[in-house]
Amino acid sequence: MSKKAERRKILELEAEVKRLGRIIENIQDDRDPGRDERLVDMKYVGIIFDKEAYKKGENELNDLLASGYTIIRDHRTDSGIVIAAGLYEPKKSRGRT
Repeated sequence: MSKKAERRKILELEAEVKRLGRIIENIQDDRDPGRDERLVDMKYVGIIFDKEAYKKGENELNDLLASGYTIIRDHRTDSGIVIAAGLYEPKKSRGRT
């Protein structure tokens, strides 16, 4: 893939991540509505399906999962996948009910 095509693909992926961010901000949580935890942080991880580049995204996602993040959504693109991960905490930890 040429540098120009690579840059174009990166710009496409960045636009897709922004679009997904707007969608996720507007969606209702699909989990049990009676649960006593809330979403406190979101991260987006792009994993490019390239035999050399995929490791970076894979490692980033594994680090997030090890830190307590949960996969909320995934979106397949022409060149890979974008994962939306969320970190939840109990509502009571911030003094809210």
